[in-house]
Amino acid sequence: MGNTVSSTPSFRSCGLCYFKLPAGTPFLDQPRVSRRGIELVGLPDQGWKTGRLDDVLLPWKNIDYVEMETELDALRDSSGRGCVGCTAILQCLDAQLRDRGFTLGDQCWQDQCTLIWLVGDRKPYNPSLLLRVSVSATTKNQSEEHRVEEFSVSPSAAALGYTGSSASLEAIKTWLKNCKTAHEDCRQPAGVLPYRVVELSRDANGQADFRLVQGLGGREKYACLSHRWGPSTERCRTTSLTLTSYLERVPPDILPKTFREAGEVAMYLGLKYLWIDSLCIIQDDEDDWKAQAAEMCNIYQGSYITIAATSATQGDDGLFHTVPKFPVSPVESADRRDLVLADFPLLARGWVYQELLLSPRFVHFARDEAAWECAGGNGDCECGMAAGQALWPRKRAYRINMAAAPALYYTSAGWRQMASEYSTMRLTYDSDSLPAIAGVARQYGTKHRGSLGCYLAGLWEKSLVQDLLWYVPSEVKSARREASPVPSWSWASVTGGSQQLGSLQATTAVDPLELVSFRVDLAGPDEFGPIKYAEITVRGLLALGSWTAVPGSASGHRFAQYHPCRIISTGSSGRTGGGYCIDADYDFLDAEGSRRLEEGCTVFCLKTGFVFYQHHVCLILRPLNEERTAFERIGLLQTAHKDDVDSWYEGGQAAQAFKLL
Repeated sequence: MGNTVSSTPSFRSCGLCYFKLPAGTPFLDQPRVSRRGIELVGLPDQGWKTGRLDDVLLPWKNIDYVEMETELDALRDSSGRGCVGCTAILQCLDAQLRDRGFTLGDQCWQDQCTLIWLVGDRKPYNPSLLLRVSVSATTKNQSEEHRVEEFSVSPSAAALGYTGSSASLEAIKTWLKNCKTAHEDCRQPAGVLPYRVVELSRDANGQADFRLVQGLGGREKYACLSHRWGPSTERCRTTSLTLTSYLERVPPDILPKTFREAGEVAMYLGLKYLWIDSLCIIQDDEDDWKAQAAEMCNIYQGSYITIAATSATQGDDGLFHTVPKFPVSPVESADRRDLVLADFPLLARGWVYQELLLSPRFVHFARDEAAWECAGGNGDCECGMAAGQALWPRKRAYRINMAAAPALYYTSAGWRQMASEYSTMRLTYDSDSLPAIAGVARQYGTKHRGSLGCYLAGLWEKSLVQDLLWYVPSEVKSARREASPVPSWSWASVTGGSQQLGSLQATTAVDPLELVSFRVDLAGPDEFGPIKYAEITVRGLLALGSWTAVPGSASGHRFAQYHPCRIISTGSSGRTGGGYCIDADYDFLDAEGSRRLEEGCTVFCLKTGFVFYQHHVCLILRPLNEERTAFERIGLLQTAHKDDVDSWYEGGQAAQAFKLL
């Protein structure tokens, strides 16, 4: 390519997007393009060089990316002479503008655009292209400047076509082979077959045939399916009435498309067994559900590979998608929730969090391509942009936490981070808040039992006081889960919508809150799973006070303030009108029944003993009985200066023991 190959190359590349040009494509002298090559090792770049559109002025040998500046019209000229890469970029730009209600104006073609060609580091990674452009886009009524987000396109994407093609499945085979041979973190013996599993075979027409088998035992490679439920899943689930017939054969006409295609993938990879939750758990048998839910950790951890319908919203969407000939998509942060919901809806579901963490290998079937990630945090995809990268950094971080020395500070901090991330996930049933993460809790808690102690409804015995420092940010309208046995002191008792819970990493502790005892009544055989009841008895200092609601944003959102009975004036920044803003676990005034709290009612402030930036961290509690021996947590206070808080407890009062429910 350019001056790094022979003077008579067998093919030409576009001097703008670097796609291969079809034979006989016309040359273009205009417009001019400025380019520079840049190394990512701290060395100076090569400086800007200007040439014709068909000139490739920069060597590829030692540079990591090429940045180009030209007018948008250069893309149109190059597209007009038959360059498929420039055509794809323009199609993407037009589509993205139309989604925002804009179209390309007559004057926009003279606007500046920047293209950045990521060369990679000459390992077997496919390069990729970023486009930044500001254009004078127009609406029906006016013309205005419109900043367009970044877009990406890959030259290898043109070959995708269909994610269920032999080329896509062969790519998965290659990733699997490389993983087995090169990734020590991913090597493990075949897992023990789950009690109930789907046996795969071919029918007379060569189609995947499903039969449920149970009690086989023994070690055997098997795949798991990660998917979102929907109406088609409801029609194909094992119940006490369908179990006997499914042990003979699952009727092919009721199989959702996702199930059938997952069977095809598993058999292509040489696997005979596939675990699917809706088929392998008797859905109307509570005892069977609890027993199998307790095995989730072993099921996903022991799988050979998990097949994920990442872009499917329900069972009949299927795994496989027909890909546009030259797919181009916006570059966004993988952590942005709107992107997750729009392009990868599976990743927004609560149950998937532990499936991703526990599975040694995970293959995503997205709209445009298949992608891969495994236990060592190694990623890959068909377009090559994810090669060698962690698609989901939490998976790698989890493995590091699992292998870390059993120091309480690190193990408890790792768990709090996971709980915060998990709290963003959506659950169809609030009762699943603890069961859906039980597999991770089992694996993590078993590994670090010595440092963490017993599992207490989402928290840990030996780090309990610091685990209590979770909070719902005050701008979020959250709710306490209805009819839930999860105690108020657990983060799993509230839902904050799409907002993850915060967790203060306070490190200074004075007069710490003491855990006296705890009680957790399980709802099944899994000590990390659903519960019927939980309470803790703690010993600490309580300060009497009250609360008021303060209007917040223009939307009408309210904030809560704590008012201690002993008011002082130190000029602390956290005080507003004699009160201290708290992060409420839920909106007290909007709550119904016994959870509703009227303004001015009695509440208490409990010191945790932790100080965060010279501010005491306290729990706000409401009494549940006249004797004030049992309390419910309703919020967290982190805005009161430690001197203010200390004054509330003057007089030498002794710490008292009481229950938190």
